[in-house]
Amino acid sequence: MTKKLTMKEPLSQEEFKEEYRKKADILKDFILNRESGEDKIHVFNHEAGFGKSRITDEVLQQEILNARCTGLPENERRFLLVKKFKKDVLQSEETISSGGLFRNDVLGITAENWTDGAKWRFRKEQLKQFKVLIITHSRYISMCTDEEERQALMEGRHTLIIDEKVEFPIYSFDERQYDKLQKHLPKPAPPLLYEITFPLFQEMRSQKSRTNIDGKVRFNNEILICSPKLKNKELLLSEMRNLVDKNANLKLNDRSDAYKILKALENLYGRKCLFNGDKISSILEHHKFLTLKNNIILDANGEIDALYSNQLSDGFESKRQTKIIYHDNCEIQHLQFNTSKTSIVKLEEEYFSKIINLIKDEHKPDDKTLIVMQKRFVMDDNKRVASFVNRLYKEGINSVFLGSEDEEKKYNNESYAVNWFGNLIGKNDWKDFNQCWIIGTPLLPMDTYILNMWQYTGKINWKIGREVVKKEGVQQFKNKDLEKIRKGHVVGEIYQAIKRIQRNHHPKAQFFIVNNDSDVFNKVVKHLPNVQVREPIDLDIKSKKTEQDLRV
Repeated sequence: MTKKLTMKEPLSQEEFKEEYRKKADILKDFILNRESGEDKIHVFNHEAGFGKSRITDEVLQQEILNARCTGLPENERRFLLVKKFKKDVLQSEETISSGGLFRNDVLGITAENWTDGAKWRFRKEQLKQFKVLIITHSRYISMCTDEEERQALMEGRHTLIIDEKVEFPIYSFDERQYDKLQKHLPKPAPPLLYEITFPLFQEMRSQKSRTNIDGKVRFNNEILICSPKLKNKELLLSEMRNLVDKNANLKLNDRSDAYKILKALENLYGRKCLFNGDKISSILEHHKFLTLKNNIILDANGEIDALYSNQLSDGFESKRQTKIIYHDNCEIQHLQFNTSKTSIVKLEEEYFSKIINLIKDEHKPDDKTLIVMQKRFVMDDNKRVASFVNRLYKEGINSVFLGSEDEEKKYNNESYAVNWFGNLIGKNDWKDFNQCWIIGTPLLPMDTYILNMWQYTGKINWKIGREVVKKEGVQQFKNKDLEKIRKGHVVGEIYQAIKRIQRNHHPKAQFFIVNNDSDVFNKVVKHLPNVQVREPIDLDIKSKKTEQDLRV
């Protein structure tokens, strides 16, 4: 049974084409003719599956074709295009240069040609000849702290176009990071490891003992501020890097992990940080948006993600785009159960058994089903399959394409795909799938929402209210702005996940969302015009363990 909502009249094919053309023309105008100013970024929220990345590539391609083939006056603007992944850089380079015909006008920067190969990092003047430079998000972030790189890639450029949300790094340390670092060092663990980490653990113990005026421990209900310090930081960290360098048994990925942990230690000591539970985190003040005279972000979550809100910062200006993809042939259902990581772990066996049976019941022979949840249940730190995938295999589901951080891994016509939040945006491997199950809730550590706000506003406010409360098993902020950011992130991640399937203008799909937050579910529905809403189901999962089992 489906619930009837207020329906909009779907666009005819001709109406759709006309609306699509109008929206493409608006984006083109902002790329070629408008100026945001260096203190502003225009945010375009074209819905997922609209084709905003393709339109941008085609606008830049046509601009070069006009200049080289028609004799029309050339637009003097130089463009910097920022793409999420290396493969996107190469794909855009191929499109914008018309298959390589105009290689002298377009250059995609990758690790292979930046410091190696063509060594473009050292050819600053020659970089200026290119009409379009294309870089990854990671290189855009690295420019924040590398003035030479920033000058080489931005000097003389007019328009910045960032495709998808930028995720600036957050530096954290906890016991898990300690264990990782210890594994990457010679055995037995050197005293130096204790020396460089002891002040952080000492700070954590100190924060856990802090109380309010009523004598209650504060860290249970508040994100606290701390300032860890390490004497002779540079010398000790340099000695630790030498130990990592000399460990010939380390694999490349393990060595990279060790360097990342040492980088976190470098950035945590001597800086104000946030303490949350058992973890200390902070950010670099330099990690904030770099701009040109004209700045554009393309993000389907532009309307959902409160980080772009002008109530938080006047650095963003929304160029809101109405939706023109209707979901008359789609159904969505809310399955009520708390799917935070903590809740799933407590009832893992019962939950996985029930949800897999429901997935199998809905999956018909010709269906393609995408399943999305938290990474820890899909793949462990050693890139081995984790508990949910093992349970799928046990239940006889073997045709499974597993999520991967390897850009080269390709979908091979499997009936099921399992992936995790944070590993979906910008990927189209599941564009022809017709079912999507969201069986986990994409929650971030509470301190991350605060740090993200500071990164996006460019202002660090240590006085902001950081108190948290627990409602229906989920932590929420008392501060309204932070709670909007937290909830917007959850809604946006779910929206992006379900829009990985049926990436066309007439989708026909079934969506299933498992969580215990009806407000989040309703907000997702709001972004799927005309979707048919099935009656909700309460999964009513109870532990099979007896009271005696729990005592043991």
